[in-house]
Amino acid sequence: MLLYIAKFLSTFFATLVVAKSYLNYKQKREGTAVTVFWVATWLFIVYITYFPWVLDKVATPRTGLGTVLGICFVFIFFVCYRIYIKVDRVEKNFHRLVREIALKDKNK
Repeated sequence: MLLYIAKFLSTFFATLVVAKSYLNYKQKREGTAVTVFWVATWLFIVYITYFPWVLDKVATPRTGLGTVLGICFVFIFFVCYRIYIKVDRVEKNFHRLVREIALKDKNK
C-alpha cells in the first residue's frame, strides 16, 4: 500500500514540476539548462519509484522505512523546486525594480 502511495506522489509531483517548468521555459522565465535539469531529475525520481530494484546494488533491499524515506525525499525535492521558483521570481522582480529606480534617478 505504501509503495502505491509513493508511486502516486512521485508521479503527481513530477507532473506538476515538469508542466510548470515547461510553462516557465515557454514564457522565457527559465533557461534551457534549468528546464532540462528539473525534467531529468524528476524523470529519474519517477523511474526509481517504479523500478526500485535498480538501487539494490547501492542500497540494501527494500524495506518499509526505505519507502517512507523515499516519499520524504520526493516531497523535499518538490519543496526545493518551489523555493527555487519563488526565489528566482523575487530576484527578477528585484532587478526590474532596481532598473526602474536607476532610470528615474537618471532622468531627474
